[in-house]
Amino acid sequence: ITNLEVKQGNVRIEKGGKVTNITSETSEEITVDLEEGGTLVNIPDASTNIIVRRSISTAEGLKAFAAEVNSGKTYAGQTVVLTADIDLNNADWTPIGGLARYPSVTFAGTFDGNNHTISNLKTSDFTTNHATAGFFGSITGTVKNLTLTNVNITSSHYAGGIVGYSSANGAVIENCHVNGGTITSTPEYTGTTNDSTNGYDNGDKVGGIIGYMVSGDKVENCSVNNVKIQAFRDFGGIVGCADGNGVTVTDCTATNISLIQDGTYTYEDKKPNTFDGIVGVKGGNPSVTNNTSSIASVKIINCFADATLEQALSLDAKTIEVNLSGNVALNTSNFSTQRGGESTATITINGNDHKLTCNSTYRNHITTAGATIVLNNLTMTSNYKTEGSTWDDYAIIFDCSTAISNVSFERQVALCKPYIH
Repeated sequence: ITNLEVKQGNVRIEKGGKVTNITSETSEEITVDLEEGGTLVNIPDASTNIIVRRSISTAEGLKAFAAEVNSGKTYAGQTVVLTADIDLNNADWTPIGGLARYPSVTFAGTFDGNNHTISNLKTSDFTTNHATAGFFGSITGTVKNLTLTNVNITSSHYAGGIVGYSSANGAVIENCHVNGGTITSTPEYTGTTNDSTNGYDNGDKVGGIIGYMVSGDKVENCSVNNVKIQAFRDFGGIVGCADGNGVTVTDCTATNISLIQDGTYTYEDKKPNTFDGIVGVKGGNPSVTNNTSSIASVKIINCFADATLEQALSLDAKTIEVNLSGNVALNTSNFSTQRGGESTATITINGNDHKLTCNSTYRNHITTAGATIVLNNLTMTSNYKTEGSTWDDYAIIFDCSTAISNVSFERQVALCKPYIH
């Protein structure tokens, strides 16, 4: 049918049906149910009273929808509904929406997963300076009621399980869940080498749900479970970067997640200390409320920055592992500062023949809530000057269980029971 004029009622386009140009002769809202296999050429924009509700039940239908968005159909004002679980079978998936032509090439409608599951998503994006990977690469609309299982997502910049990027000032992600898999962003080589960049950039803003969001965007009632998240900086269990006072992240849970900070391809002016169980980095004062996280492990690959070490040792993870790639310092000025958390069993620092300096104007006490500190292949020293009393003779005091191998101490050390002040 060409140039269909609707005077009353709704329209359903079934499999094999095709309508080119649909208009309305009534002011009442008209719903067009576009079933999988049906075709509607020239989807009405959001300014009309025609609401398109597209149903998808197969991987082929999902790919066709993605291709439409990536060709410039935003679905603004329209709804897409999953009507069945879909297995993508680890076939290469092109993210829905991108960044290079954002927001003209993005998803602007409502995607309703209808409480269905998409499994075995494998996707990547390495577009120079504009990489954004996830089920959706970018959105300005709403994604809700969707579960992803067993994701494999890689990028050289933004990455998220549900969405990589939004700067819509009104995008919404609600009741979405990511169960199992890996989400990774690695810095890209820009070819511009100087003292501040070392030729690399990006590799940041990575989240279990969304990589980057701005004021007005919302993530609500979402969860991430058993997912490994790896990046250079700005990464979190739910959101990588929440940038703005009007950002909302609420009623979300991140369970049994692994956080890996990789400083292999670093750029020196960006000291990576921005990672966390919920939101990696907060710009301004976003509303981050009523969220919970449990971190299975934290691992730092090639730690060269004091702030990275401090951040890793501040998290309540079951295991914490830090691998030094340079000399670093730890602030030990506060007696009561505990390393790790109540859930932490071991904190391992592999020195790789580098030096760890304890910084304090008083004795350097290193304390945990019950974790064992494991030190390997390391030199330890302190900038504290002893004053001559019995305890002052010991510049470094471990108030916790320790396991030490091939460690050289340049100052006095005491291994003792938790210190009582």
